[in-house]
Formats: sequence, C-alpha cells, structure tokens
Amino acid sequence: MKKTILLGMILLGTSSAFAGAKDFIGSYRLLKDQVEGETFCYKGLDVVEENGLLNLYRSDITEYGPIISAELNGKSRDVKYSHGEALSTTKGEDTVTLKDDTLTFAFNGRESLIGIPAMRVSDSVAIKLSADKKTAYVLRKTFEGPVIGLGKKGKALCEYQVLK
Repeated sequence: MKKTILLGMILLGTSSAFAGAKDFIGSYRLLKDQVEGETFCYKGLDVVEENGLLNLYRSDITEYGPIISAELNGKSRDVKYSHGEALSTTKGEDTVTLKDDTLTFAFNGRESLIGIPAMRVSDSVAIKLSADKKTAYVLRKTFEGPVIGLGKKGKALCEYQVLK
C-alpha cells in the first residue's frame, strides 16, 4: 500500500512538472542582450521534448544535437564528446530543472587535453517566461578555468521573443 502511494506521488510530481515545462517548449528569437565577461546570448533557442528528455538547441545548428539534454527534475545525464583536431575531450553531466517557474538547463564537467584534466567547464541557461508568455528572459552563466574562482566567467542577460 505504501509503495503504491509513493509511486503515485512520484508519477504525479513528474507529470505535473512536465505539464509546467510544456509552456517553455518552443522557439525563441533574441531581441536584446546585456553581456558581462566571456559569454554571449544565442541568436535563437529551441526547447524540445524528445523521448522523455527536455533538450535545448541552438536554432541555427540543430543538426549537431542539443546543447543540453536531460530528464526534467530527474537524474543527470552523463555526456562525453571530443574535439579530434584539438586532441581534447569534454566529460560531464547535463541537468534540467523546473523550479519557481524557471526552467534551467545546466552542464558541469571537465575538459581534458590528451587525456589529462585541464579545466572545469560549466554552462547554464535559466529561462523565465513573462506573464503573457510572449517574452522569455534568459540568464546564461558560463565558467571555464582550472579551479572555482579562477578562470573565465561570463554572465549574459538575454531577452527573447517567444515564437512557439
């Protein structure tokens, strides 16, 4: 009995979170940006639900796959990709969370050069919709460096038109 109730609560929580995330699914076109440090606002973003995962794409290069992809409020997704020409590899975790009407896509990991860990890398994109859901306010934070506090930091405040 307790297991059934617990399972029902988990499923209800997951489905209600996904219901809230449906407002964010769609395309976004950049209107304004304010950048501090080493980062930028994407010209266009697409938020897509595929196979139980929420994916964040750059609108101009969707064929290369999502920037960040994971279960909503679920476990993180391990990712690994390499840059053959530079002999570097990036390993880390993607997470997607919906909390306080803000949908956040985040990547945290390490970049290695010839197999030797070289630096920490993090990138997060937090999306909050206006009351009329026609404008999205995005905060993008990036970090690249050997340790926390030392390295290239960036913060971008981006305003997007919601295209749906």
